[in-house]
Amino acid sequence: MPRISGGGWLTVVYGPSVEAGKQAFLDEIRERELHSLLSGPCVICGDFNMIYKAEDKNNSRLNLRVMCRFRRLLDDTALTELHLQGKFTWRKERLHPTLECIDHAFASIEWLEYFSPITYAACRWIARTMRRSSCRCPPCNDQIYS
Repeated sequence: MPRISGGGWLTVVYGPSVEAGKQAFLDEIRERELHSLLSGPCVICGDFNMIYKAEDKNNSRLNLRVMCRFRRLLDDTALTELHLQGKFTWRKERLHPTLECIDHAFASIEWLEYFSPITYAACRWIARTMRRSSCRCPPCNDQIYS
């Protein structure tokens, strides 16, 4: 496997659960990811607390405005989803529970070209860890050296 001079970037996120903070969160991700994309291969993963496609929710109560903004971010940054294990990662207990897949992992094309499938395992582990954790933290960028 070719080695990348300078390594790559891993961004771990925990998104806001209320709509009021989602646009600022996406704006911050856009700024950080565009920087990361210019600096080498990158992956972003964690609990985004939002979906970008209807099949990530078990009912039709969708926030299309937030979904569209999330999808636009992914399109603008050309990030590709790394599919995590399991269909739904969040559940709201009710008579008819709401199920959503709000944990995601996305990688740049450069990351996918240079790094092995261990990327998928690492992102799944990070997502599982974040689901079990009660801490909420802002996005963080860490450079990974090869």
